[in-house]
Amino acid sequence: MYNLTQHIRIRRGWDIPVTGAAERTTTLKVVPRGQYCYRTDEFRNIDPRPLVPKDFEVLAGTPLWCDIARPDVQFCSPVSGIVEAVVKDDEGHLQEIRIRAAQEQSYLQFPVAKLASMNRNTILRLMLQSGLWSLLVQRPFGIIPDPDSLPDAVFISAFSTVPLAPDYDYSLADSLEAAQMGVDVLLRLSRGGVHVSLHSDNYAGTPFHKLSGVQLHPFSGPHPTGNVGVQIASIAPIRKGDRVWTVSMDSLVAIGRFFLNGTLDMTRKVAVTGPSAINPSYVECLPGCPISEFSTYIDHLHKVRVISGDMLTGREVGTEGHLRVFDSQLTLLPESEDREFLGWMKFSRPDKPSYSLSYLSRLQGRSARIATGLNGFPHRYMAEGLYEQVMPMEIFPAFLFKAILEGDTDEMERLGILEVLEEDVALCEYVCPSKLNLQNIITEGIRLMLQKDKR
Repeated sequence: MYNLTQHIRIRRGWDIPVTGAAERTTTLKVVPRGQYCYRTDEFRNIDPRPLVPKDFEVLAGTPLWCDIARPDVQFCSPVSGIVEAVVKDDEGHLQEIRIRAAQEQSYLQFPVAKLASMNRNTILRLMLQSGLWSLLVQRPFGIIPDPDSLPDAVFISAFSTVPLAPDYDYSLADSLEAAQMGVDVLLRLSRGGVHVSLHSDNYAGTPFHKLSGVQLHPFSGPHPTGNVGVQIASIAPIRKGDRVWTVSMDSLVAIGRFFLNGTLDMTRKVAVTGPSAINPSYVECLPGCPISEFSTYIDHLHKVRVISGDMLTGREVGTEGHLRVFDSQLTLLPESEDREFLGWMKFSRPDKPSYSLSYLSRLQGRSARIATGLNGFPHRYMAEGLYEQVMPMEIFPAFLFKAILEGDTDEMERLGILEVLEEDVALCEYVCPSKLNLQNIITEGIRLMLQKDKR
């Protein structure tokens, strides 16, 4: 049986009206081929050491690198093939490993038994050996958990509210058994239970309301309601000394598949979205997949920015890049080549969404063909009072940003650095009239806090 808590309504935030949502249909299943790429900078606070040399043959599940400080924390390949490159920077630090995918995929078989017959140490060892441990994210600071630690709770968001968000009810519709197994595994690793958040508008329609052994939390409201950080702040805010884990839905399903089948299967349906997407829909593929596999979805007649992830927090990867490990969305936006002359005066246009009511499009509520232009340039002024309107957490973002810029770790902690990651301030960055890169400020703040903890 499951426990259901009271409906939580989030009022602060904003749903950015942008065109190009993915249709609920899978139009391509990518057969692994070409060069797959796995970058170390997708994981925070690790010092990677390569475990495979160039020309080494790997199976899906073969360790590619480990953390020097914690060698048992390994990062494994989701694809089988031949290692084509082990790329390091000028100082010798591992940056990425590139693998030429085999025509026939082969999987490393792990000795997985029935879950009921395995103790916590056995489960932990398998999670580490398969690389699945690296998919867990610990808050504060968004780091990989220490294997010897026990979390106060595990939080999972079963829906997303980012612009053009993938629909997990479609992409994972046939994965309920794997999701349940993933939950059962996490219950064995946690001392505080597993919390799953669902959108109240489709509570009865989502298969994930059938998950057992979890605490279910119905949420409603604009973005960033779907962010797990906002949900944690509404259920059990993080305080000093707390330790909670989060895991994405795709990672949860991958954990479940592993303990059902004994192989590392990270196959996922990726939503191809955005105003520049041709036939926006879903593509079944593996993380690390080359963007060239999505070529038929890209408008090659115009300049397009290819983003692995959503338009607020994703990374520009270009047509020669690769899908990142944690992403289940590809966003294609038209590039803004020139700054519009006197654009600030044309307030009647329906194609310029504005949170501050600068354009009539805010009243019309239409979806717009949003491009990459900033419509301005960075200023030093930080807009106090505006960020709070789109930030549902009980913190003062502007003061937190200023404390980070001053390098005052005590003040940062008092103002809420323990509760936030970059994704939690992404909407603040979007509405910022000064065009400040607020996510980078949070990244620096977390770096300073981790540095302080190491002293």
